[in-house]
Amino acid sequence: MYIGRMGINEMKRQILISRQDDQYHIALLEDGDLVEYHIEDTSEDHITGNVYLGRTDDVLPGLSCAFIDIGIGRNGFLHASDAVAISPEDEFDQLVLSQTQGIEELAKKGKSILVQVAKDPISDKGAKLTTNITLPGRFAVLIPSFDHIGVSHRIEDEKERERLRKIAEKVRPNGMGLIIRTVSVGKSEEEIRQDVEHLNELWDGILKQSQQAHSPSLIYKNPGKIINILRDIVNDDVSKIITDDVSVMERVKCYLDEYASSLVDRIEFYDESQPVFTHFGVEKELEKMLGRKVWLRSGGYIVIDQTEALTAIDVNTGKFVGKRDPEATILKTNMDAAREIAKQVRLRDIGGVIVIDFIDMKKQEHRSKVIATLTDTTFHDRSRVKILELSELGLVEMTRKRVQEAVTSSMFRKCPYCRGEGQVLTESTIFLKIEREIQQIFSTTAKKSIMVSLHPDLKDEVEERLAPKLKALTEQHGGRVKLRYNAQLPLDGFEIDTNK
Repeated sequence: MYIGRMGINEMKRQILISRQDDQYHIALLEDGDLVEYHIEDTSEDHITGNVYLGRTDDVLPGLSCAFIDIGIGRNGFLHASDAVAISPEDEFDQLVLSQTQGIEELAKKGKSILVQVAKDPISDKGAKLTTNITLPGRFAVLIPSFDHIGVSHRIEDEKERERLRKIAEKVRPNGMGLIIRTVSVGKSEEEIRQDVEHLNELWDGILKQSQQAHSPSLIYKNPGKIINILRDIVNDDVSKIITDDVSVMERVKCYLDEYASSLVDRIEFYDESQPVFTHFGVEKELEKMLGRKVWLRSGGYIVIDQTEALTAIDVNTGKFVGKRDPEATILKTNMDAAREIAKQVRLRDIGGVIVIDFIDMKKQEHRSKVIATLTDTTFHDRSRVKILELSELGLVEMTRKRVQEAVTSSMFRKCPYCRGEGQVLTESTIFLKIEREIQQIFSTTAKKSIMVSLHPDLKDEVEERLAPKLKALTEQHGGRVKLRYNAQLPLDGFEIDTNK
């Protein structure tokens, strides 16, 4: 039995890292609940955060955008709204586009330009680029092209905000911008200063390499999900970092030795026979994450449907019908749903527009409680979330920023049967199509020998319903039809060969 330094009831946050073939699976647990899940595939190269010396391939002034060759085989997309740049060809002079300037002022065709990937290529879209390079550290984010100081909006205490702003003014490099992150709460000036100095050294290295490189070329590579997650999450409230892979343990230890030495003793190696994710209950949570329907503790459930345009979430009372007060039953279900929705959106890393159809509530007090619960539960989400009020139809609109494809995209593939449609043809429809095509062949050609191939799952239905009809067709036209089964065909697909 695996026994760690701290029992599950005492922990605050735990990070589990497991190696499975060419993938690293990373789970974040908060009080035992899975709230984030990430996959780092070593066979795929995610490029968000990378800095490239690109070359402008094309400029479209009418659309205020440029296409930049960054050397990955597909051009990236740079919009004028992201065009704040430091250009190696102009001795790193800062150029901020005004309303009277166009994208062509910055990205002239054939010109080298320093860009950062803001969003990975998704589907048929190229990488989204920005010339406003940002370098995130543990406590601060360095923005070389903007002379600005900001403090995370999640830090609500005004005294702490003012303290951190004064520290930022002292430690930021001249002419550069600095954003103080939420994890800086309670940190000393020296801790923040060391973080900023490291980021400034990193930026100096990027500039020097840019001057020596030829476009297009990679200048700075993002260290990967494992290190990024440690950078963003690891703090005093992380009780354990547990891994079943020796190489990961060494990477984590090296990172913590340099940036958070006080947390090195929280690394633990897991070497038991039972898989680490099974031991900590992650597998069961993943099953829930992969399902369209998610049951609530109250007995109600939510249904999550994702489309290209938006994600729709429907709330239902399900098994929970209450005893006396219908309004109380509805409120309880909606409150549970709000908490689960916030968790599932974060866990599945759903981005874009999300529309939630809560069960209709008559009392404004209840409506306010549900919105407050949803807002409070999304507070710990590291992605930016915006929630609008309940509409008259009982709908809530929220948006969530996402910079890469959702984790579920690496766990699913398009269904070979329905080809992504979410449904397949009925047996009756398939058989009717086959009958019509054979009737057409017999009536209009001299072909009299036909081979029909179908999926083997249809065999029983074919023999009972289709075969008699095909026999009647052959008797009518004096032809011959043979049937065979091919498991490689879609469930609702078929092939007709007249050369048999």
